[in-house]
Amino acid sequence: MDFLVIENPDTEWDNFASRYTDSIFYRSEWAKVLRRGMGKPMYCCLKNGRIVAGMPGVVKDFKLVKILYSSIPYGGLIGEEKYFPRFMEEMKKLQGIAQFRMIPSPGMDYPFQAKRIDTICTLIDLQNMNEERLFARYNHYLRRDIRRADRYGIKIRKATSIDDLSAFYAMYLNSMERNRAVAKYSFEWVEAVSSKGVILFAEMRDIVVAGILLVHSGKTTHAMIAGSDSRYLKFFPNKLLIHHALLEAVSCESGTFDFGGSSPDDRELIRFKEQFGGKSIKLTTYIIDFEPLKCWLWEKGRRIMSTGIGANILRKVRGRPVLENSVFMR
Repeated sequence: MDFLVIENPDTEWDNFASRYTDSIFYRSEWAKVLRRGMGKPMYCCLKNGRIVAGMPGVVKDFKLVKILYSSIPYGGLIGEEKYFPRFMEEMKKLQGIAQFRMIPSPGMDYPFQAKRIDTICTLIDLQNMNEERLFARYNHYLRRDIRRADRYGIKIRKATSIDDLSAFYAMYLNSMERNRAVAKYSFEWVEAVSSKGVILFAEMRDIVVAGILLVHSGKTTHAMIAGSDSRYLKFFPNKLLIHHALLEAVSCESGTFDFGGSSPDDRELIRFKEQFGGKSIKLTTYIIDFEPLKCWLWEKGRRIMSTGIGANILRKVRGRPVLENSVFMR
């Protein structure tokens, strides 16, 4: 039985992955996105004549530590479960990797010996939905605010140019700064992801006031990154934008809209997502430290940088972004 690390997954990998998931985040085409925007792809697999267990991944080099992420935003271990223990034993033998982080797709769970961080993932069921049924499912206040945004002249359009992409990224950075948070994603990452997705803008008098980056994957549409201009929030552009994002998902025959992860402590953000008909479930990040001391130092530094003061310092020195799961900014 052989354990292999593949930087350029091919048809053999895709044939294997397709037996277990229709998610784009597990396919070879996503490796190209990871390479452009994140780091070196590292698709790990266990072969017994054929691939029997595998996991997509990408290595991020933070100088002090190299962390293997099981793809981004999602990437669990797939295959025949009887081979999972052997796969994990082989994973621990990887050289130069200080830490392994796996965020499997919603609904996946593993009995691994690992540290676990739980976040909240909000999913919207779009089965048998159309615009009329979608709107009828909203509560009175959400319908009112969407109508108000329309009367205020908020218009929705798709991004079409590199200037649009730059405008979207600037809005994302402004949203992160407004929330005193570290910008988790680079422009290169947003550009790479957008090549597989679509950016929707909310505009008011030809001024972009909110935006969201969507990726359609199998029967799921994922809200990857979003941003908004706080000066225009009183005109409810985000609510109209999400309504149109859901319509976009319905038009692509998605059965589920994935809002991505939220901190369990951010009840306001979770309520914002749930008002569109979302149901929130637990999403677990599994963490295994291969080099405990380095990982301890890294986590200490990361926590400092996650504070408002730390985020300001990091922006000034143009440090590398800290990665976690998808983010949606109100």
